Amino acid sequence: MEQNNTNHNLDAKNDLTHASGITAFIGKRIKESGHPMRPIPLMEVIRLIQTSKEIKHNIETLRTIPDNEQQQGFKKDNLPYFTLGEFSENKLLKSNFIRTKYLILDYDHLGEQLSYTRTVLRADPFVFSLFTSPRADGVKVIIELQEYVNNLEEYNEALTYAAEKFQKLYGITFDPASKGAARACYLSYDPNLFLNIGAEKLEIPRRKDTYPRDGVELADKFEFRGVGKGGRQSALSALLGKFIQQGWHKDHSIELLRLWNQQNIPPLDERELLQQIESHYTKYADPVRRLPVKFYAKDNCYVRLMDKGK
Repeated sequence: MEQNNTNHNLDAKNDLTHASGITAFIGKRIKESGHPMRPIPLMEVIRLIQTSKEIKHNIETLRTIPDNEQQQGFKKDNLPYFTLGEFSENKLLKSNFIRTKYLILDYDHLGEQLSYTRTVLRADPFVFSLFTSPRADGVKVIIELQEYVNNLEEYNEALTYAAEKFQKLYGITFDPASKGAARACYLSYDPNLFLNIGAEKLEIPRRKDTYPRDGVELADKFEFRGVGKGGRQSALSALLGKFIQQGWHKDHSIELLRLWNQQNIPPLDERELLQQIESHYTKYADPVRRLPVKFYAKDNCYVRLMDKGK
């Protein structure tokens, strides 16, 4: 195991204890992703990537297959996968995502950039682990965040921030097809897996463009004051419409509308308030929902149905 022994203000014993306490979730094969995964220490996943004879055999076989589609099929049939996210019922489904403190970035089809990418990322203080991808033409990179991300949107924002950071620093571009908290990471074989148990944790900046900086300015601009019983619903709808139009994150709207609701006489029931916020964001926050033609999300793309069911 290649290991960076940089201390980063923690002694090695505490670093190793932290790394040993990280839980991953592993599945037998992606074709069975609807089945529950089992929890496993991340250090055990690392050991499998470094030493498993079965995985080594499957990876060597995979690398002899010239056709890309056949490679994908072989991976689905033969390679175990893991995630560092928490999912309800331990099922790797978007709808089951709970939270995570880790990002996994894919850098594939690197060609002549492979050696350079491996070198610069191993030297980066935020890279917790790095190992060769199953097809040997790229690397998988694990980063730990300072705070949990608690929904799919926050995960994608964090991943985009980390990818853009590496692109600006090193001129490398991650594989956008790997974006998504419910994306499986196949176990590969790499006896020289890199691990920095003292890696720094990445802080994701709050979205300054969607969070109000001045409550007085907010009150003046949006008439942010309480209303009587008969005007609460219409006032809430008007505020929500303005917030969504401005591009505010739903969590920020919830915080501020709770403050607004305290000034109402009487305040709306908390459940009713949250239901209306959720309803407005579901209907109006996604621009695709406002298109005249119906689109559906599938395989990280938006798809339009041309004929029924096709």
